[in-house]
Amino acid sequence: IALGAVLGWWRGRASTFTVDPATHVVTSRVSPLGMLLILGVFGLRYLLRGAVAGEASVLHVTAAEVTDSFLLLAVGLVSAQRLEWWIRARRMIDEAKRAAASA
Repeated sequence: IALGAVLGWWRGRASTFTVDPATHVVTSRVSPLGMLLILGVFGLRYLLRGAVAGEASVLHVTAAEVTDSFLLLAVGLVSAQRLEWWIRARRMIDEAKRAAASA
C-alpha cells in the first residue's frame, strides 16, 4: 500500500488542473509520465504473473499472495492519487471563489 501511495501521490502531482473562473468547474489532464507509470505497473504485473505462476514454490509465495500484493498496490495508488487531486482541486476552487468575490 505504501509503495502504491507514493506512486499515486507522484502521479497526482504530475497532473494539470484548470478552474473555470465563472463556473468553478475543474478540468484535469494526466501527464504522459503518469500514463507511462500506469502502463509500467500493468506490464510488471503481467510479467510477474507469468513468472510467479511457474516458480511459486521456489519463491515461497502463492499466486494469491502476489495477486493480493498488486491489488494493495493499486488501492494505494488510486487512493493517494484521488486524495492529491481532491486537495489540489479544492484549493483551486476556493481561490477562484475568493477572486470572484473580491472582483
